[in-house]
Amino acid sequence: KLGSTNYLLWKTQFESFLSSQSLLGYVNGASPRPNPTVRTTDGDAVTEVANPEFVQWVRKDQLVMAWLFGSLTEEALRSVYGLHSAQEVWFNLGKKYNRVSATRKLDLQRKLQGMSKNQKTMTEYLGDVKSVCDQLDSIGYPVTEQEIIYGALSGLGKEYESICTVIEHSMDSLTEMSFDDAMFKLVNFDDKL
Repeated sequence: KLGSTNYLLWKTQFESFLSSQSLLGYVNGASPRPNPTVRTTDGDAVTEVANPEFVQWVRKDQLVMAWLFGSLTEEALRSVYGLHSAQEVWFNLGKKYNRVSATRKLDLQRKLQGMSKNQKTMTEYLGDVKSVCDQLDSIGYPVTEQEIIYGALSGLGKEYESICTVIEHSMDSLTEMSFDDAMFKLVNFDDKL
């Protein structure tokens, strides 16, 4: 369920689910609400009749909205009370849990620069580094693989100097190292410690 700390994971799962059901357009705006009526002409007479596409669209939109509501914590559900379409709910949740602002960007960048492993396991620490980078990416400030790696290395203690040197040297070579490659080396080294 969506809470204050898992927006990106929730969004990824929900987008995948909606996409598999051909309903993603109801939250991202690709399937706009059709007009409730359509004009028909019969000779010179023009009349307005109910649009069958509108009825079908409302039914699907309400289904998606019900799925959204079912995936929210009570706190998140309170924040979207009174909204009338799946797209309104989706965008409000994004605004609440994935706020895009210069202040948030700077806060996340500071957090990345100030992270340290301390008593966490290596896997937990690297997961935290990746989470901050994912949050930056989600608000339009992607972090390169090298920046992620340097961010992770800078938070390690003296006992990791040798592996940090190996990884930094590998990054200077012609082949580009991925964060997953660095993570594998760091976890293996940590296991040996």
